[in-house]
Amino acid sequence: MSASRSLPQKSVRRRKNLWFERAMAIVASINLVLVLFDLTYVPLRNFWLLGNVEILFWNIPVSLPPPPPFCRPSGDSTPDKATFFTQCYDWVKGIEPHRDTETYLNTVNQLEQQVEQVGLNSLKSPTVKTTLQDLQQLSAEMIETNPFEAVGKSGTLEKIKNSMRDHMRREVPKVGGKISATQAFALFWSAEHLTSKNWQQEMKWFNTNIRPLMQTNYYRSISENGDFTNKFWILDAPFWSLFVLEFLGRTFYLSRRYTGISWLGAMTWRWYDIPLIVPFGFIFHQWAWLRAISVAFRLDQAELVDMKQIRAQAKQGFVGTIAGEVTETVVMQVIDQVQGAIRRGDVAQWLLRPPTDKWVAVNDVDELAEIVSLMTKLMVYQVLPKIQPELEAVLQHTRGWCPEPIFCLSSTQEFAWNWQSAHPTHRKVNYRSAGIDPQNTDEHAGRLFRLRADSATGGEVYPHLGRRSKTTACD
Repeated sequence: MSASRSLPQKSVRRRKNLWFERAMAIVASINLVLVLFDLTYVPLRNFWLLGNVEILFWNIPVSLPPPPPFCRPSGDSTPDKATFFTQCYDWVKGIEPHRDTETYLNTVNQLEQQVEQVGLNSLKSPTVKTTLQDLQQLSAEMIETNPFEAVGKSGTLEKIKNSMRDHMRREVPKVGGKISATQAFALFWSAEHLTSKNWQQEMKWFNTNIRPLMQTNYYRSISENGDFTNKFWILDAPFWSLFVLEFLGRTFYLSRRYTGISWLGAMTWRWYDIPLIVPFGFIFHQWAWLRAISVAFRLDQAELVDMKQIRAQAKQGFVGTIAGEVTETVVMQVIDQVQGAIRRGDVAQWLLRPPTDKWVAVNDVDELAEIVSLMTKLMVYQVLPKIQPELEAVLQHTRGWCPEPIFCLSSTQEFAWNWQSAHPTHRKVNYRSAGIDPQNTDEHAGRLFRLRADSATGGEVYPHLGRRSKTTACD
């Protein structure tokens, strides 16, 4: 009965924990969205203001909500254009409408109002002429002072100047290609150019091509530490406080639930929650995107997102990288050990040393000696010649101790030839049956490896081991 009661209790407790995990995962996801929006707001402010998506040569308009009444514009002046996002978030970044460009656009608005009130015949009136002269002067000051430079938008001013020059070359062909941006603006805002015939057309062109570029300019205040104003900490403080309290409470609960685990040890279990408890609103603000790691773990634990496949791929890549490094290290160490054994003569000594144990012979044939002989023939006459260039390149690159034939084959061949001359009574070998050319004296080196089968002969030849010729490349 007790076991049957404990199962429902565990399921209820797990269900409550799952709901808590999901709630915290959703809160962390909302905070991550806010962090990413804050990090990209200034670079993408043109989009949040104008709602245009530029893809190569196409502009895709996106409808953005208007500014709400509960969000007041930052600064003393009202911006010429605002949306829900800019009017509600400019204050976080300390962004205000720039006085010079706002004055310019307000003067254009004033000119349009004057013409609408009096009519197109007012273009020759003194009031309109005065407004046009003001616009000419403001244009010259804008080009000279460059109000876009403070926030890194000098490219926008260049677009404005190029657009105005190209437009005036098309509208007034007699000006030719030798017209400056100041002259183009002065000619555009002149009573001779703005007539009753082209007033609507010219103002439509200005409001479509020049006004949006001027609207993107802004002024951003400087904080006491010399950086741009950033009040993101005000929005992040509630989330940060919740994450800190949850982290401390969770780790304390784990330290109490599991014996032998300290509070600090429980914190190391939850290492992926560290980005959530770092106050990025005050320090290292550009690294706030690291909270995506914490959110990914929490979404997986809350069973809202399945990341088993991602974890498997990550583990496979990590293990594969380590396996490759380990394999390369082992191969290089084996090559080094083989090189050292050959240089010391250990391999030849092992092959020629008389057997101390009694070998088991079947049908009067030393099976072990035959196996060693066959393997040696295979290695020396078939494998080594095929891989000799690659091994030479590896050894020369790693150690450089034998720049000539691989494994000092010249010394081995010379030793085998001297041994054959000193022991003419050695039994004959059917070279052709073994796949060896009798005319090739280099292949007599294989006789060195047959001495393992004849203990008496091997003992006689043992003193010749390790002897090197003066002309060998291995000295």
